Amino acid sequence: MFGGCSLLSADQSVWDINNQFLFGKSVLVSPVTSPMYIKPVVNGRDTVYAEDFSKIKIKETYLPAGTGWYDSDRDYYSGGTKENSAGHHTIIYKSRYCVTNGPGSSVCH
Repeated sequence: MFGGCSLLSADQSVWDINNQFLFGKSVLVSPVTSPMYIKPVVNGRDTVYAEDFSKIKIKETYLPAGTGWYDSDRDYYSGGTKENSAGHHTIIYKSRYCVTNGPGSSVCH
């Protein structure tokens, strides 16, 4: 999904990524696109799926090169790296941008 984005087209690693995208110019969205906490349980000829929280699962997100990135806790990450989030949702902001959280409230990185 990054392939058509002129801001990130210099990083060829993003050309084949199809499960994350930019929302505007500064917010990287990497949604969970497949079930993480289920396991198949075979019962005769039937297969059912049951919740399985026996171990923490991770969601890998690629941070495109050419800029730095901040998460919602204001931790900095270099571009061109893969980050893992476990057990929580993280919003990633491109560096040198401000995101408005409502009237009179904004976060600048």
